[in-house]
Amino acid sequence: MYPFELKRRQGVTVRGVDAAWKHQVRLQIYLPFGAGLLVVGLLIGLLWLSGVGDASAWADVSIVLLFALAILLGIVGLVIIVAAMIGVIYLIRLIPPPFDRTRSAASEAQAAVSQASEAAAKPVIVPRAASYALIAGVRYLAGIFKG
Repeated sequence: MYPFELKRRQGVTVRGVDAAWKHQVRLQIYLPFGAGLLVVGLLIGLLWLSGVGDASAWADVSIVLLFALAILLGIVGLVIIVAAMIGVIYLIRLIPPPFDRTRSAASEAQAAVSQASEAAAKPVIVPRAASYALIAGVRYLAGIFKG
């Protein structure tokens, strides 16, 4: 089944989906980024026009700019961590089939070892068990006749 088949029946086109995607990107990425740059620009402009050009005011503006850079670097780090998490989730989904094959092979090996150990122990255990049963029977009969 074609993944967009249901959407085509509802009147949604690929072009419409692309347009909606671009609209969401503009709204969720470019608008906040542009607003932040506008605020920083307004801060710099207000300080410049007010004539308050002392070192403290410019230090505050530079701290704001450094915080903005730190936030951007933090977002990049967050994206890297999220990508690593998605990769780990993808790898975890790939792991079960090889482990299932390994588990079934180990189970078959355990069954084969169990059968082999029983077959190897039977010639030793059966005669010894028969001799112990014969000795126990003779002692029981001897006990009956003694008294």
